[in-house]
Amino acid sequence: MRHWLLMVLLVFVSMASQTHQARAVTGPVADLSAGVYIDAYPKVVVPGGTLDIQVSVANAGPFDAANVVLRVPVPAHTTFVSWSQAIYTSARATSSTPPQGGTGTVNACIESVPVTRPTFSSAVFTLRVRVDPDEPQGATIAATATIPGVRTDDTLWCPVTTFDPVLANNTAADTVPVSGPADIAVTASSWTDSVVPDTDVTYTLEITNTGPYDAETVRLDDDIGPTRFVSFTQESGPPFALDTTQAEHYRVSASIGVLAAGTTGRFTLVVHVPPFASNWGATYNTVWAQSAATGDPDQSNNRFTAWTPIAAP
Repeated sequence: MRHWLLMVLLVFVSMASQTHQARAVTGPVADLSAGVYIDAYPKVVVPGGTLDIQVSVANAGPFDAANVVLRVPVPAHTTFVSWSQAIYTSARATSSTPPQGGTGTVNACIESVPVTRPTFSSAVFTLRVRVDPDEPQGATIAATATIPGVRTDDTLWCPVTTFDPVLANNTAADTVPVSGPADIAVTASSWTDSVVPDTDVTYTLEITNTGPYDAETVRLDDDIGPTRFVSFTQESGPPFALDTTQAEHYRVSASIGVLAAGTTGRFTLVVHVPPFASNWGATYNTVWAQSAATGDPDQSNNRFTAWTPIAAP
């Protein structure tokens, strides 16, 4: 009797301890991987600005995965804004998120992640956060995403049923620097109201940093449209490095290490309208710019297109 009671006690203690420990999953094999990256908007974030963190989940197989747990913490020095799933992905998921303006972790239970082909993810999510307004220049926002490789205490919420044999690729991270703001703006204008086919048209291009911070690693690109390149020169402002090596592919560019707040670079671009342009209606020139190292709070003025009507010969 004493031995029987001892065995019952040992079983009870063992069961109690297991409820607080992670347990390995047995079942179909599926190699899941999580990838997290900043979706290039913006590549550099300003204090107080919003940042989109895109998380993708793929399955290298050999079997489909069911009830996949995904955890994405709200990065330090940011607060939660929203969590959404890309409409072009097929996976269904239920999620719990922190309150808007709060911190914590986004927990998602993905119903099914089928085996996917290389470079394709069947589940793509976006976590939007707001950077603290007092975050200092040069700080870094670090984002992470994790797919736990073992069954945990949340089995009732998301009962994982697939075994993942490769845990090394279940966590990914990326960072984005905090800098700025420096508002880059561009314009383009034609010297004439219209242009006759088989003649040149001249454009004035301008790039301005309205500040308040200097903009670092600034690049201006210009799409000369369906015309032929003639010349590209700088007229005023701090000296830019001009690049016309891609002119035959309808693009010229200019770059500068630092564009100080309150300064403007002005350029003259000459292109030739071909003789068969009489039925075009108009030709165009598009200029756009960005700073690769300083946050720009207003992207709406970073691109401009000038249209020039085609006149009768």
